[in-house]
Amino acid sequence: MVSLYSLQTALINATNIDRTRQFFTPMRNILHEQWDDLLRCLKKCHAFGADISMLQYALKTKRTDNRMEFLDDMDASVKELQTLFERLRVQSCQNTVIFSTERDRLERILKHPSTLCFEWEVGRT
Repeated sequence: MVSLYSLQTALINATNIDRTRQFFTPMRNILHEQWDDLLRCLKKCHAFGADISMLQYALKTKRTDNRMEFLDDMDASVKELQTLFERLRVQSCQNTVIFSTERDRLERILKHPSTLCFEWEVGRT
């Protein structure tokens, strides 16, 4: 995120034009959403690890019916994690396509910052 901001600032400084938001804001939004999902997955993985520790304790001390209920809860957690990871996989594939299509445009702008004004006035090329 800092790199995108630095790149945007450099383009503004090079051209004295601040039309870069149209290019960088969608990228930042895409990355922010994906990072939020990744953070959610990591938190759930951490919680699942804690569940494993509790299960080990429960196997030693709790009744069978309590263990089965706990295993059912863990099964639900696993299914939720699978869904989140699949969403992340799909997002990652989509983002790769989006960023690769923008790469050429960004490369042109970086090589010729004076085209920045034209690029944002006429839209995507």
